[in-house]
Amino acid sequence: MKFKEVLLIMIKILTDSTSVVNQADAKKYGITVIPLTIALGNKSYLDGVTADSDLVDHYNDTHRNDISRSSQPPIGKFVEAFKKLTKNGDSVLAIMIGDNFSGTYNVVCKASKMVKGNINVINSKTTDQSLRHMVVSAAQMANSQKYSIDQIINKVDDIRKHSTLYMGVSTLRNLRKNGRIHMFASVLSFIFHLYIVVNLDINQKLHIAAKGRGKKTFLRWMPRYLNSLKGESIKYMGISYTGDVKFPKLLAQKMQHQFPKVPMILRHTSATITCHTGENAYAVMTCTK
Repeated sequence: MKFKEVLLIMIKILTDSTSVVNQADAKKYGITVIPLTIALGNKSYLDGVTADSDLVDHYNDTHRNDISRSSQPPIGKFVEAFKKLTKNGDSVLAIMIGDNFSGTYNVVCKASKMVKGNINVINSKTTDQSLRHMVVSAAQMANSQKYSIDQIINKVDDIRKHSTLYMGVSTLRNLRKNGRIHMFASVLSFIFHLYIVVNLDINQKLHIAAKGRGKKTFLRWMPRYLNSLKGESIKYMGISYTGDVKFPKLLAQKMQHQFPKVPMILRHTSATITCHTGENAYAVMTCTK
């Protein structure tokens, strides 16, 4: 008696390097990570492959008359990845950096239409560890083989609705030269010498939380932020940073004390985000239940 071979249709997860999904996690969860490209002078590097946050920090510190820049990968990179992931009839869920941070999402949408197969592309409307939380959660659901792609999409959307991101920067120089100053224009009126903290809402709109002309701006903001978390049921929290770790580490310790049962991830951000924010920046991200 002959048995026909049954091919099990899988759901594959794809994201970009700003999700800070490292190689170990990519292998563990079966996540495809497409690196974005950064330029340091005349040389190009792949985010998370040939360049990290430290390299960009060093370049920005030693080349004051120049600036590190980022760009999305060529559309062919995504077309190639989609063809590989769908060749056995598997479905693909691509969860990408928010389109207000990068043009990558739009490139991926175009690439998905150039490949036959069930490919869904999600605009995360965020980046960094908030994006990572969505990606890893989606991969865990996909690997369990208990959920449909629509159920996973709904879960990612739910995570997005319950996620917050606050970002502090000590210079707008990089944002301006990387073409991302439009995100801040309405709240800052193009004043470039401010230390600022902004909140990114679900619609990718920025709301100013604190501003000042010195490092104490961040210290004055911190108690207000910690107080705003009281009574919240936090299931995920993380802080990513560039440059000096002193303030991010202090904030991480305060949050860990307030929520001792919730793991805190403190880490460098990606090379791409470092290009945008410049040195001595941080983002604190949470997700509520």
